[in-house]
Amino acid sequence: RLGPHADLADALSTLANLLQNTGAKEEGEALHRRTLQMRRDIFGDQHEAVASSLHNLAISRYYEGDLEEAAAMWREALAVHVAIGEEDGYSAGTTMHTLALAATRRLYRWRRGPWRSARRSSVPCTRMSPCP
Repeated sequence: RLGPHADLADALSTLANLLQNTGAKEEGEALHRRTLQMRRDIFGDQHEAVASSLHNLAISRYYEGDLEEAAAMWREALAVHVAIGEEDGYSAGTTMHTLALAATRRLYRWRRGPWRSARRSSVPCTRMSPCP
């Protein structure tokens, strides 16, 4: 069995992205998780490769609809970027952007939540107070 090696982790990350892009989402996510653990074992928690793995895994969770876990991973990735002094870099910016997208999607879900249909049935619609 091969031990953790940076080049192997890079190859697994690329393979994970390929699997996810071709529809093998579960296999891709499993490889992203393995890559993240490998990179943590190799580099520790405060390294740009770890932030990259967190970002990739967060994307996987985001597209599976787990916005909370995705947002937590993006926040952790952003904290790594800040800790290593790369908060102004491209990768940190990408992480901030996707974290904002997740927040927007969570807000959108909240605004369309089940409370809205209950409110709709209990509030009469008028010209002065249109239906929500």
